[in-house]
Amino acid sequence: MAKNEQKEPEQKAPEQEAEVVAPKEVKAAKPKTVPGIRVVTKVDGFRRGGRAWTGATIVPCAAFTAQQLTDIAAEPMLMVSDCEIEV
Repeated sequence: MAKNEQKEPEQKAPEQEAEVVAPKEVKAAKPKTVPGIRVVTKVDGFRRGGRAWTGATIVPCAAFTAQQLTDIAAEPMLMVSDCEIEV
């Protein structure tokens, strides 16, 4: 090849068009929850279920025996509602 001649770029075979694939939808993992109770006491310091209650408190059901949960739910000095607690 002479000094002044430029080398032509090599011709490559046309590439196949890449298939466009939409990204898979990523589902957000559902947070794990455990059953619990929300207890609001009418009088701070009121005792039931082996503990003193103040204000509004959220506690996992696993922290109590079945009898304690029954006693807490039946107590007129406590307002109890079921809830789910994220862990």
